[in-house]
Amino acid sequence: MEDIINSILEIEKKGKERIDSAMHEKNQIIADAKDSEQKIINDCLSEIDNQLKELEDEKMKSEDNQLSVIKENMKKEIEHLDKIYSEKHNDWVEEIFSAIISN
Repeated sequence: MEDIINSILEIEKKGKERIDSAMHEKNQIIADAKDSEQKIINDCLSEIDNQLKELEDEKMKSEDNQLSVIKENMKKEIEHLDKIYSEKHNDWVEEIFSAIISN
């Protein structure tokens, strides 16, 4: 009878050890999965950050190009208006002077 009880206790002990081992393995698998999940999240966030940086750089480059075109057009318009002013200045002075004198 004592042998049966010892055998049962031994089986119970081995069963607990197996359960403890399985629980430890389960916890390790969960921890590894969480680590993998966090790595995937971090990798995705890093990739998103890189894509946003590239988009921002492209946008800045496009805006810089547009600004350069606007500045060039403004420069040409100022040169054109300056040319008109230089050509018409004396005529305008004479017109104003004549308008003042004739009144």
